[in-house]
Amino acid sequence: MSAVNLLGEPLPSSKELAKALWRYMNYPGDYDGTSLSILYQAALRKPGGTDPLFSLLRSKLIVKEYPEWYSFITRLFWYRIYTINVDNLVEVVFKERGGHIKLDPVVALTHKNLS
Repeated sequence: MSAVNLLGEPLPSSKELAKALWRYMNYPGDYDGTSLSILYQAALRKPGGTDPLFSLLRSKLIVKEYPEWYSFITRLFWYRIYTINVDNLVEVVFKERGGHIKLDPVVALTHKNLS
């Protein structure tokens, strides 16, 4: 969580991202602990389309900068890395600091591809 997003904030935890979606949905009161997955599904169905939601997510999850020590991951031997990432930190680190090692990510289908 030392990486910084486009807003100049640390990348959010799942709870912080859920709170941001709570505010995005304009729910009354303070965040009540509803799971991130439930809030995301609700946000996908919010009137007005998904462009505002995806703009919010990009601003929260796209990496603007990160500390030098993150480049350590490029020095290890990775045959494969299995992970679920919603941010682009690993991709950015490998692109900028990976040297001759290239990351070849496989991205799952999005909800748009499934409909």
